[in-house]
Amino acid sequence: MIIIILDLRVAGIIIFGIRGIIMFIDIRITYIIIMNCVNRLIYYFYFIITKGISIVHHISYFICK
Repeated sequence: MIIIILDLRVAGIIIFGIRGIIMFIDIRITYIIIMNCVNRLIYYFYFIITKGISIVHHISYFICK
C-alpha cells in the first residue's frame, strides 16, 4: 500500500509538478475525511446493533420468564 502511494506521489510530481503534489495531498485529506466518516458510521451501526440485540434479549428473557 505504501509503495503504491509513493508511486502515485512520484508519478504526480513527474506529470503535474508542484500541482501534482498538492493534488495528491488533497486526495489524501479527502481519503482521511471519508475514512473518519465511515469509521463513525460503523461505530454507530455497531452500537445500534449491540443495543438492539441486548434489548431483544431482555424482552425475550422477560417473556420466557
